[in-house]
Amino acid sequence: MAWSKFWFDGGVAEDGTRIVSEEQARELWQGVTPMGVNGRLRSAGSSHLAMYALGWVVQDFEGRLMVSHSGGAPGVASNLLLLPEEDIAVFASSNDYRGAASTFTHQVANALVGRGGSDFITDWGAAFAEAEAEGAALISETAGPPADATPPSLALAEYAGTYRDPWYGEVRISLTDDGALFIDMGRSEILDGKLTHFSGDRFTAFWPDASLKADAYVDFETADGAVTGMTMKAISELTDFSYDFHDLKLERVD
Repeated sequence: MAWSKFWFDGGVAEDGTRIVSEEQARELWQGVTPMGVNGRLRSAGSSHLAMYALGWVVQDFEGRLMVSHSGGAPGVASNLLLLPEEDIAVFASSNDYRGAASTFTHQVANALVGRGGSDFITDWGAAFAEAEAEGAALISETAGPPADATPPSLALAEYAGTYRDPWYGEVRISLTDDGALFIDMGRSEILDGKLTHFSGDRFTAFWPDASLKADAYVDFETADGAVTGMTMKAISELTDFSYDFHDLKLERVD
């Protein structure tokens, strides 16, 4: 694993060329933002402190420094775990988005330097399955309006228009031929779909690809009988943080 060896060698390539200075290499692994430690690692006594550094997660693991980072996209997840003091690198990739990659790397690390009594694969697998079931139940509950739902404050055609966030750009809401609202996220083709009325000025966006686990509430803001903007929020806690539509402040521009 040339990439791992590069970091073990402090930013020096296999041919001896220094790509990252010693100072920069040290800084990259200096914690900047405190993070919560995985509850199961804490319960097992394996880890007690975690911080986000410059592109890496750094934490203690069985009395050693552990450096790691995960990545993913629809249909794939990966995790690279380094134990620099032991020259150990573990990498895993999977088409199971539920944390299978990081579960595997931690299981291997535990087998190599841990106490051997923790079964992360069984324990974490059960937790992921439980969370997925809860998320699916929540999505099912929001598939239709609640019992105390109220109608939209305006005719559906009044919500159609162009909305803009200074960072993201434009999002368009249109009225389809069958009388439903449709959201076009502009820069993200996989996040286009019909809106289902939930209650009041809240609608739900169920994206065509359910595997994204990123269905969202769309809340329209009104003033003086007109729509002025909208915000979005993930329905399920399983939605990956990279779907940052909850940070958008979309103001109507036409």
